Amino acid sequence: MDDITRDEPGEFRCSIKTYDGIRDKRKLNYEVISDYSELESFIQWLPELRPHEMYYIVLLARNKYCGELTHIKSDREQLKRLLVTKETLLDKLRQMECPLGSYKQKDTEIPQEALAVYINPNPRDLIKGAKETLKELVDKVVGPDQIYNAQSIAMTNIHRSKSRTMFAHFDYDHIELQKWMDDMIDKYINVEALTIIKTRGGFHVLVDSTKVDDKYASGWYSMMVVMDLGYIVPTGDMIMPIPGCMQGDFTPFFVLKNGVKQ
Repeated sequence: MDDITRDEPGEFRCSIKTYDGIRDKRKLNYEVISDYSELESFIQWLPELRPHEMYYIVLLARNKYCGELTHIKSDREQLKRLLVTKETLLDKLRQMECPLGSYKQKDTEIPQEALAVYINPNPRDLIKGAKETLKELVDKVVGPDQIYNAQSIAMTNIHRSKSRTMFAHFDYDHIELQKWMDDMIDKYINVEALTIIKTRGGFHVLVDSTKVDDKYASGWYSMMVVMDLGYIVPTGDMIMPIPGCMQGDFTPFFVLKNGVKQ
């Protein structure tokens, strides 16, 4: 494969009709969307949803991206989480771009540099999530603990309720992307099955198992998990940064999309 190169994002590139003066407004607001073209490409890439499915997105404040957040101990302070469709994702991300200082934790304003927005690329099952929510709420209502947040319970259960597995999902750190591609592609898996997204600290690999060649079918998964990296590669039903949106001071982007170099 060729070396991976990428120009730094410049001015906002928006092929979607938007309001005049968007750049001036953004100076007073949090910036969530940093590259409209990349985001639009990502939205087009997402699988089409069925009537009972939605995508789960979450805006986090992460202290590892900003040393000022010493009061956040978990490194993943949830600021906002939503359910979206392909049609509503862009507008919901825009709505997150509220005035600076609006996001707080323990009365401390969250700085721009700490923001990162994530999505689960496998759809959520609203019916399954509703059933799990109902069970939990019944237990809460009849139980001794009468202090609970029904909206939070519903959102958590929907987040946990995966619908279809559209992609096998792997999160790599501490390895060069080009080396991974040279070591894996056409040796343990064919490129047509791969989508790769470069992130701030590494990269995410999404595999469409329906496109894996038969000659790789028996071994590709184990090879992707058991690489000699000194750690177990995180895999499963995970969230990932959204291409075209802020991840600290970085904008994630496609390297491969359905096997095609971007």
